Amino acid sequence: MYNVGFIGLGKIGYNLALNINKKYNTHVWNRTSIIAKEHHAKYNTNFVSNLNELSCCNIIFLCLPTHIEVNEIITKLLPNLKKQTTLIDCTSSDYKKQIEIYNKLKAHNINYFDAPVSGGPEKAKLGNITCMISGDKDKYTEIEKVFNSFSNPRFVGKIGSASAIKSINNILNVSHLCLAAEALQSLENIGIDRNIALNVINKSSGRSLMTEERIPKHIIENNYNYGFSLGLMNKDVSLALQIIKNPVMFSNISLLLNNSLTKYGKNADYTEITKLYFNKK
Repeated sequence: MYNVGFIGLGKIGYNLALNINKKYNTHVWNRTSIIAKEHHAKYNTNFVSNLNELSCCNIIFLCLPTHIEVNEIITKLLPNLKKQTTLIDCTSSDYKKQIEIYNKLKAHNINYFDAPVSGGPEKAKLGNITCMISGDKDKYTEIEKVFNSFSNPRFVGKIGSASAIKSINNILNVSHLCLAAEALQSLENIGIDRNIALNVINKSSGRSLMTEERIPKHIIENNYNYGFSLGLMNKDVSLALQIIKNPVMFSNISLLLNNSLTKYGKNADYTEITKLYFNKK
């Protein structure tokens, strides 16, 4: 039986940790300790006040804003980690930085995976969020059941591959959302009700997850509360554009994100980007 540590109880991490704890003894740490205390009280996880207390864990998850925070935490953890401890980073990150971290930890006999997730807080709470994982295949096979405790895991290859796929996934996500918003607003401009148009599109070949879920649930209902911020989406899009390099279809998405960040702020829900088309204010 593994002892599991979990670092970073944001909107996603909070729910990942509660599901892991259903099968594994889980120790939770958060920069704001009151959140970790609350998690302990609600879900009977083990509250950890000091990162060094996680040295008892065989597996430690990190779910943080960027690779910068991940590196800072690893630097603090490293002197107290036992050899063959496994660190699993669920942060949406720069794939090149993940390779650097992997190589650094490998020199200390520490296992490392990048394992970003996709599906939002709701699927994280249900335990069926998608987790893309890259790193050492043999070690992954050994601990796959831990990933099964909180997600639908997909092993995707060498270290860094998962983070690269996640950033491309997210640029597709927000681009699909903006395409759908612009299309529906264009129809409304010529007098076609967007609900009628959306109903038809969702039974036709132009449909997507954005037209089937995000727009009906979060935009038309004015419920901009999917649970993923504009600032984090902008980070992921910037990472994706480092991979795409010379975008043609994606050439305008950064401008749209920058406009929405100026209007609504980095902590706004990413679905608020559609206000550039709907409910302009």
